[in-house]
Amino acid sequence: MVSYIKSLERDIQLQRVVTFTSLGTLFHWYCFYALSSILPYIFRFHLSLVDESVSFMSWMAIALGFFVRPLGTLMFAPRIDLFGRKSTYASSLNLLAASVLMVVVFPFDSAPISLSISIILLSRLLQGIAISMEYGAAISYIYESVPKEKAGFFTGILQLTAPIGFLGALLMNLISTQMVSDYIYHYWFWKFPLIIGLVLFFLSNRIRSDLPESPMFELMKRRQELSLNPLSEIFKSKLHRKNILFAIFSVTAAQGASYYLMHTFIINYLATRFSLTEEKIKFFMIALITLSWPLAIIVAKQLDKSKSRPLFLKILMTNFIMIPSLFYLLELFQKQGVSYWSVFIPVVILYMGSISIYAVTGKLLADLFPTPIRGTAISIPYHIGNGIFGGLIPILTNISMQGNDLNPWPVLSYVCALILLAIFMTTRKINV
Repeated sequence: MVSYIKSLERDIQLQRVVTFTSLGTLFHWYCFYALSSILPYIFRFHLSLVDESVSFMSWMAIALGFFVRPLGTLMFAPRIDLFGRKSTYASSLNLLAASVLMVVVFPFDSAPISLSISIILLSRLLQGIAISMEYGAAISYIYESVPKEKAGFFTGILQLTAPIGFLGALLMNLISTQMVSDYIYHYWFWKFPLIIGLVLFFLSNRIRSDLPESPMFELMKRRQELSLNPLSEIFKSKLHRKNILFAIFSVTAAQGASYYLMHTFIINYLATRFSLTEEKIKFFMIALITLSWPLAIIVAKQLDKSKSRPLFLKILMTNFIMIPSLFYLLELFQKQGVSYWSVFIPVVILYMGSISIYAVTGKLLADLFPTPIRGTAISIPYHIGNGIFGGLIPILTNISMQGNDLNPWPVLSYVCALILLAIFMTTRKINV
């Protein structure tokens, strides 16, 4: 009876760790995407920029949130291994809340345009830095707090916070535009998705404060085995340098490119090639993510039943075949003028392939590095892969625009090249 009660207590604590940590990470992604979705509105209606300037400034602000992440990692991710996982993601929450609050309270209608633009760019800068601190801390925390035989499943749940955060931002954006008149929306209700983000901040901050520190970090701290300089330890070690490069080119570059292919590129593709309205695209993406995310749980759970890299290799090869094949099919559909819902099944399959890569990333990265440097070492390849290689997807999409049309093949070639590189790198290290 005593052993049963202790087992039940461990299970409850495990559920709290995974749930509360994931909710905090979900808040980060929700706010990141919520601000991205309303940037064109702010530039057009509150700063009165012309269409060309709206497009340019929106892409610039979005790109800044991506490209600052590797820099933020080098500056702030070592805190994860110096001061603890819990301490670092608490700081990241506060930073993200500040970035959202400044947009909510700033008077864009009456302030000088240059100052308004600076506030928006600063907000995106802070969001990128906050995420660069959050991810490595959250993955390390869950990986070190759960049974090893369930690490794939539970880190997979954390990975799901990004697409679900994207889904939440889409829903809030859609709801806020439909709930009130245009006048009320323009006056203040456009801030509603961000205000929801602030509510999530207080909730996340409160529930995370009750969590204990990672047991592995606490053990290292008691034994005085903490790394004094995680970055130096990583870059002075040949093994760690090799694992960082392996993580970038076999995992995160392909993961970042495929993820943003199906979260930014696909939106522009559907709008231009199939002439979908903004509202239809939102409904399309909401249905797409809702149907697809359970697959990530299945894939993550499978990660605990088999060797990680052979499974990952199968996922990569599947995506390498599917992406050009299904986009070729979509191009045929476009030429035939079929109904836009006819393209739904191919896009669902593409999205499932992308989210399968994303689901296994956390455990693959955590397995590569020892506890004293894990938080920093996870953060470096993840934010290079997503911030740079994934961040190039919106830029390449913009470059590939031909008037009001979009040539998909430059972007698709870029993504397939990164997946092919990942296949090559993974096959050289397949025995784990």
